[in-house]
Amino acid sequence: MLNENPLRRTFSVLNKIIEVTSVVILVLVSLVVFYSVLLRYVFKSPLAWSEEVARYMFIWMVFLGFSVAEKSGDHFRIEVFIEMVPPKIRLVIEIFLNLLIFYALFVLFQEGIKYYDQGKSGLSTILEMPLNYIYIALPVSMVLTFLNRLDTAQKQIRNLLGHIQREATEKKAGGDSE
Repeated sequence: MLNENPLRRTFSVLNKIIEVTSVVILVLVSLVVFYSVLLRYVFKSPLAWSEEVARYMFIWMVFLGFSVAEKSGDHFRIEVFIEMVPPKIRLVIEIFLNLLIFYALFVLFQEGIKYYDQGKSGLSTILEMPLNYIYIALPVSMVLTFLNRLDTAQKQIRNLLGHIQREATEKKAGGDSE
């Protein structure tokens, strides 16, 4: 880790913070929901705010989790077809797919900014909290996901280029020995 550049180290720390934050939110959501169910069904005294708090924490957890899943490569992807093609074609496919993913992240970011702007004028029903605090989760998540996708795409392309170069070297070495 000492040899990593400062930007990569910063991303690593940021991703660790996001992971820990997601876990903390999950624990808090679980506690709030458990407490609410306990009060509602055991003590017959429901909490008005618990559903709203749990919902908003869950939204943040999901969007932060999106970024974490991108970093760890846990998003759904069918690789069987991509692995069947030669490395040069696979490189073109990977570049195209990454461009498509970047475009989708950009569109989601733009839509998230629109929701954020709309949320400035709205308040949550029970907590009377500005909704833009909730709606900012989408654009924040898209920026974090974009950064992680950029890192992943760079590694994918570098690995494929290395594989293509090794194949070319092996082919050349095999041709020289004949």
